[in-house]
Formats: sequence, structure tokens, C-alpha cells
Amino acid sequence: TRVPDAELLEPAIAKAAGIAGWDPGGPGGLGTVLDAAPRLVVLDGFDTEPSEPAMHERLSELVASARTTRFLLTGRTPHRVPGDRLLRVQPLPTESEVGASPAVELFIDVATSVGAATPTPDDLPAIDAVVGRLGGNPLAITLAASRATAFSPSTLQDLLERPTPNAMFASSVLAEAGELGTSIDWSVGHLDPDPSALLGDLTAFHGPVPVEAAESICDVDDVIGAVSHLVDVHLVDADHSGPVTIFSLPPVVREHVALLMPADARADLRRRHQRWAVDLAHWATATGTGEAHTPAPEIEVVEPDLLVALRRALDVREADEAGALVVALAPLWLGGLTHETHLELVRRTTALLAADRPRGDALALVHGWHALLLAERASGATALDLIDTERERALELARDCDPIVRLRVLALAVRTGRVYVDRGPLIECCNEARQLALVEGAEDLLARFEIWAAMLAHQEGDLDHALELALAARERALHLEDESLTVTATAFLRTLPESTTAGVGLPSAAQLVRSARACGEHRVVLWTLPAASEESRDAGDALAATRYDIEVMERARDAGAWAWAWVAIISQAEIVAGCGELERAARLHGMVHHHRHILEAMLPPAVLARWHASRDAVRTALGAETYEACAEAGSMRTPSEAATEVLEAARRFLADGDPTGLPESPVDASPLTARELEVLDLLVDGDSNKDIARRLGITPKTVMHHTSSIYRKLGVRGRAEAVAWAVRRAA
Repeated sequence: TRVPDAELLEPAIAKAAGIAGWDPGGPGGLGTVLDAAPRLVVLDGFDTEPSEPAMHERLSELVASARTTRFLLTGRTPHRVPGDRLLRVQPLPTESEVGASPAVELFIDVATSVGAATPTPDDLPAIDAVVGRLGGNPLAITLAASRATAFSPSTLQDLLERPTPNAMFASSVLAEAGELGTSIDWSVGHLDPDPSALLGDLTAFHGPVPVEAAESICDVDDVIGAVSHLVDVHLVDADHSGPVTIFSLPPVVREHVALLMPADARADLRRRHQRWAVDLAHWATATGTGEAHTPAPEIEVVEPDLLVALRRALDVREADEAGALVVALAPLWLGGLTHETHLELVRRTTALLAADRPRGDALALVHGWHALLLAERASGATALDLIDTERERALELARDCDPIVRLRVLALAVRTGRVYVDRGPLIECCNEARQLALVEGAEDLLARFEIWAAMLAHQEGDLDHALELALAARERALHLEDESLTVTATAFLRTLPESTTAGVGLPSAAQLVRSARACGEHRVVLWTLPAASEESRDAGDALAATRYDIEVMERARDAGAWAWAWVAIISQAEIVAGCGELERAARLHGMVHHHRHILEAMLPPAVLARWHASRDAVRTALGAETYEACAEAGSMRTPSEAATEVLEAARRFLADGDPTGLPESPVDASPLTARELEVLDLLVDGDSNKDIARRLGITPKTVMHHTSSIYRKLGVRGRAEAVAWAVRRAA
């Protein structure tokens, strides 16, 4: 699991260890809880940055608080936790028959993968000398072998013995790093000016970097070409698995390059990084709806860097910067793991904005997001007072705001208000927002408010009005070609009685889930899954319903959105009751009993009636005394404990009933398209991205998207390996 923030380290370990209901503020800390059973905690690939000491401090505190738990950390850099024992992974053997050692085999594998000629017997003594000079260090050998297309083994041997041509990267500075430092120093020293400048600028980033982010802070004409070269020589890693290729520096490379930069250059780089982060946050806020179900992909990829920028802004009391960054990050926290550290950042930002300017757009939005994040984590009535205070403050401030900002605050208020039984204020917000969206021409927000107004009408029993609003919203979403809104409106229509929607022509709930997945929006998928579970239960397919319930609980648990987990627990209670496990069904009913006021406020009337009927049937069958005893035992479980218990039982039920009923594996990568083959041919010809763009009449960015797809499908890291693959295929 990627842990982008020091405050999330302990929650991530607790989750991985299956420790339910862990309280960060409890006595003794997580170390004491871990010590309750014999444990070995393995943090694999765990690298921290010297410039960010918070993770190191948190790790040191955790290790110190655990007396019997052992910790094993693997990474490319030592962590220097008090009392640790540093074990260096043994280098590859270099001494054997000439050309037969594992170190030589690695060199040859890397060299041929980037398109170098297969070494001849005459080359083997020089390769032996190179890997021996590098001490058998795998990364050092990889860095040297990746240059084999430009230098013969004998030339590499000679170059490694010479001083680096770039005085900035003097070998003496890296003497402590041994062979690896020498190899990094040598490899960087042989870079052309643009890749060398880009490598230094990339040290500003604290996580994965999309090429657009690199272009924003790097003073290099051809960033795409420069980063492609850095990937080919193994100084930068590339991840082509997602829709956008992201690049990252190996931590040891980042550390060495950053240490070699002059202090004034590092300070200038931090300023450029901060300006980029704030500009990106302003862009995301300006182009989004302000209540988006998921954040813009640009925000999701660079979350660690935006968190760093937010803390910097708070530390130097830059209120506007902090406000923009919170509003940009909040949708990400809503769709993922909202931790107490995020809420604390929101509270600090609210206080800073209020002190700087008591009224304003940013303050209204931050209050609105704070209320919604609190509502998402609400697990009882005690949280409602604070939520209500934040929501009312946001609405009050929004009265003086720009109309679009007011619409966004109203949207946040409606979303927050779903945990309240009193629907009157929500209806007023929806009516005001629909009129304002109509005047402002905000069609997407108008469609969302129509959907919410339809839900409220449904809960009030006005089915005809609910149908009218939902159909209008779906028509508007289709006109906008907004798949997310279309799925949401259609999914709501499925909650209405069939007699109301007769003749409308609706897809099945399972089809809606597939459409929601295609949208790629976590919140839309979460919205459709309970309906698919209900549809499966109606069809008598308890296994299919359980698969949907498992996904709901996993998503709810990961996001800390317990209300969604309770919906799945209600479904599982109905399933286990149908299997004759009445006492267990009563226990599950007890788990959600304390939260019934939130559930009753958010569930459609038919679903609510079904829950009550199932609960009453179990009570009647068991008898009141037995039912209450089982329900009371369930009510003692915290939301986290309840979700974990039900999730584990659901997995066992699924495995027992259908051992093959696991999520489908990803579809194998498809062959290259005709255009991708055309691009690959031009790569083989030695054309740069700019050359390819010019010859094909497309932009360099489009070329990059094609090359990323090529690399992903071929399973190669970059241009050199793709060219080598094409040459071997042609041969």
C-alpha cells in the first residue's frame, strides 16, 4: 500500500494487520496493540525522503512503543531508526569463470533489452571488469548496462575509471554510497544538458509525476524527450499501467541528486513546486463542479505533493494557497481514506482563512467540505451537531459569494444533509439551487440537484414528482454526454416502484454497475452496488448478492464511509436469515441499530420497508428475549469491527458456495493498433517524439499517449526496450 503521508502510516499498518476498531488516541499507541499477539510487521519497499522527516519520526515512535513486535523494512535507503540493525542485501557474485557470473548475466540481460548487440566472447572480460568495478550492485550494473547501446563494454570499463565529466556530480561527494554512488554519479555525469536539468528538477516531487507536472516546473524545451532518455538509462522509473504514464525517481537517485544541488537552487525549486501545486489546485477548483464524486485524475496522481504544498502554506500562513489546496484535495479524501489528519488540515485551514478574511468564497467552500467529510465518517448522533454547525456556517457565508460558488456550497450542503431525518432544509436548498443553476446555465449542477430533489420527493411519497425530476435529470445528462450523471439518474429510477416507471425502459442493476465501472468513479459505483445486490437477492442468487455486498463493504471500509457498510450489513442479515442463521441475523441487526437514524434518512422507502420486515420476521421467529440478546451483542461492535466481522464472514460464505466466484482477472493486453504500430516503426527509425508528431500530423502529447500504450502492452519500461522488441520481432 502506498502511504503518502506520515499520519496514515499507523492506520495502514492497523488495517493490514486486521486490527479492528483501533483508536489512534488510545493508551500506549499502536505498538501496544500490536504486541497483543506475536507479530512481524513487514514494510516492503519502504523508502522515506530525507527532506520529509515526519515519516521517519512516526516510524521511530512506533518501533519504540512496541516491545515484542518485530519490524522488517526493505528499501533502497537506510532509515536509521534507533536500535536498528542494517542488513545490506548481498551483491551479485562477480567472481567465476569469465562471463559466467550472475552479475554478468544481469548486465547482458539489461544491455540486450535496450537494443545493444549480444556480447561476443571478446566482450566478456570487459563486462567482468565492469561488474567487478561496481561490486556486483544490481542497480549500479543496470545503470551501466543501460548505456550499452552507446558504449561498448571496453569503453564502459574505461569510462568508469575516469573522473565524471560534470563537475557538479563529483565522485568524492558520493564516496559514502560506494559502488552505487559511483554508478549514479557516472551515469548522471554523462547526461546531455536537457536530461541532466530535468533530473535535478524532478527531485522537487515527492511522489509519482505525470509529464504535465514536470513541464510545469522544469525549464527544459523537450520534457518528453528528456524524460524518455532518463527512463532508458534507468535513472527514472515509468509506470505505464494507468491511463496516464507517471514517472518517479528511485529514492536513492533522488537523494543523491538533491544533495548535490546548491542550496539556492533547492530553494528556487521549492518555490516553483509550490507555485505549480497552487496553480493546479486553482485549476481543479475552477474546472470542477465543486462537489465532484471523484477528484480530477491530475489531483489523484500528485496527492503527496499537494499535501506537502498544503503544509508549507499552513506553516507560512498563506491563507489563499491553503484554501485552494484543501478544496482541490477534499474530493480525493471523500472518495478514499479520510483520516483524522485530513480533518485537522481542514480545521487549520478554516482557522487561517477566518483570521485572514472572515468572509469569502474559499472559507465557504472549506466549511462545506468539512461538513461533508465529517458526515461521511459519522457513526452516531453525537457527530451531527458539529456537522450541522459547519453546514450552516458554509451556507451563511455562501450568501455573499459568487453564484457558482453558492451553487457548489448548496451541493455540499445537500450531500451532507442526507444524514438528517428532517428533510425540510434539504428541500429548500434543492429548490433554491435548481433556480440558481437554471439562471446561471450550470446544466451539470442542475441535473445533480434534480436527482437529489427526486430522491427527496421519493422519500416524501410523491412518486410522480420524483419520476418527473429524475427523467428530466437523465435527459439533461444524456444531452451533456455525462455518463456519470446518466448512470446516477438511471440508478435512482430503478429505486422507484415498477408501477411508477412502467414503460420507461431501464437497464438491470447489474448493467448499471458495469456502466458505473466504465465511468471510473468510485462514488457512482458505490451508488449502484446496493441495487445490484437487491436485484440478485430477488432472483434468489445469494452468492451474486454477496459479491456486491463484499465490494460495498471494502469500499466503505477503505473510505471510512460507514453508512454504506451498514447498507451491505442489512443485505447480509437478510441472506443469513434466509439460510436459517437467525441468531446471526439478529446480531447483524444489532450492529446497525445505533445508526438507524442515519439509515432511515438515506434509504429509499421500499428498501427501508424491506429492512424493517426482515428484522420483524427474525424477531418473531427467535422470540423477543433471544433476539434482543443477540442484537445487543452485535450493538457492542464499533463500525470498523462490525464491517470487518461481516466482511470476513461474507468472504467465507462466498468461498464455500462458489470457490471460483472471485473478481475477474484483468483482460490481457490487446495487440498494438495500426497507429501504434506506425509509431513503433518510427521509433525504430530513431525519430524523436517531435519528429513523429510532425510526420504523422499530431501533437507530441498524442505521440506520448501512443508510446505509453505501446510500452504498457509490450511490458517494457521505455523507448529503448520497445525498439529492441521490435527489432527482435522483425528478425
